[in-house]
Amino acid sequence: MHGGLLFGILDVIMWYVIFLETGRIGMTRKTDMDFLKPVECGATYRAEGKLVSVEDRDIRATAWIDNAKKERCAQVNALFREAQGLDYASFFRNFDFTGISPKMKKVFLSRSSDL
Repeated sequence: MHGGLLFGILDVIMWYVIFLETGRIGMTRKTDMDFLKPVECGATYRAEGKLVSVEDRDIRATAWIDNAKKERCAQVNALFREAQGLDYASFFRNFDFTGISPKMKKVFLSRSSDL
């Protein structure tokens, strides 16, 4: 699989982790990506992410892809910057919830109304 696609998957995972853990919307500012093993179409992989730290508007997160043997295939460490002046209610009114479970949609909408 092309590295750009892998990065895109991991970037989205970090975005979700940041929002679900902090309630903030972050914009990718800087990344460091390692491609460690090939990721082949048709095979089974698991992608995960976690929040690393929050300092003022700077948010650090990491995400990775492991194969079925739990070997690390790709990993990205990133610095996000919290969005300023963003109307969260408007953002989530226009958010595409296609393919998101009703439970997760409720989580997103409840988090956005808390902000």
